[in-house]
Amino acid sequence: MNVNTIRKRNFDQAFVSITGRTMNRLDVLDSKRRLGRVCFPIEIGPRFSFAGALVATLCVGLLNLAASLNSPLLANDNSPTMGDDVVLIEGYSQPNRLSEVAAATAGILAARTLSPGIEVKRGECVAKIDSRTFDKSVEVARRRVDSKGSLKAAQAETRAAELRVAILRELAKQKSASPEELFRAELEIEQAQARVIAAREQNLIYTAEYEKLLAQSEDFCIKAPFDGVIVEYVKQAGEWIGPTDPHVCTIAELDRLRVDFLVPAPLAKPLKSGATIAVRFTETDELAESKITYIAPYANAETNTVEVHVIVNNTSRHWDSGTRCQLEIPSTGYSKEQMVAAEIDAPSVTPGASL
Repeated sequence: MNVNTIRKRNFDQAFVSITGRTMNRLDVLDSKRRLGRVCFPIEIGPRFSFAGALVATLCVGLLNLAASLNSPLLANDNSPTMGDDVVLIEGYSQPNRLSEVAAATAGILAARTLSPGIEVKRGECVAKIDSRTFDKSVEVARRRVDSKGSLKAAQAETRAAELRVAILRELAKQKSASPEELFRAELEIEQAQARVIAAREQNLIYTAEYEKLLAQSEDFCIKAPFDGVIVEYVKQAGEWIGPTDPHVCTIAELDRLRVDFLVPAPLAKPLKSGATIAVRFTETDELAESKITYIAPYANAETNTVEVHVIVNNTSRHWDSGTRCQLEIPSTGYSKEQMVAAEIDAPSVTPGASL
């Protein structure tokens, strides 16, 4: 009888003496998983005896007991937890969007129009850049648009040229005006009409320039890109905002919360983007109906997990950002052995870690 056979027999006998039943494959997998988590130093050498098996089995029993009592020694924030009907995967809620709002133009920050912690609407001004010099340029452009002198002068020349042509035509009938004079007068009408057209086109150009400056003037008012809450201002009034450091304030969207889960690949297969799924907030032990918005197209080869993004509607602000959540995945269609195997394959990872 070889050493491996003796080792297995001794370990099985120790397990039976403690539990009253034989060890199956599920017990082996579960024991490996739990012993691996706490890095328990058990060495099984060639002279493994019944006493050694007894000690190892006692350790496994104690670890299983600690797990059943939710011992913090075995707590793993992101490893799947098996229930009767669902598998629980943990993550943390966070704002759906967190934007570092930047200025579109360089200049001196004139004023912060709001304060940190204030809710803002999309398009609302949160800060202003000094625009006094630019406002003068806008005023000049407006006056150009309003000026009508060139157009009126061209129109007056056109009327005068038309009157002269009419007189020359009457004189030509009386043989008192030459055809050359009449021809030159008619050319003067065309030239006057062309000056009218040029004056109108110039006015259109002035109008376009004025509208362009008006659009650029909007850049001096830094606006919120979405509904949210001002987290902080990073610039004070009087500070320079340049192209290399345009960040003015940070805004977080809290009407919707996002939770990123790292789901073991075998459990992620039935999930579909756009599907509704339950997320439990552990602090209040309440379920929130949420929607899957993103599923990574492939699993991480190192962790064998798939990144899944879930959005929770938080219009009432009932849920807090930064709290622990659990994604409840139905375990229907999976055996307990498959669940344990998925749990063994899933290492300790950080929520939201990039794949």
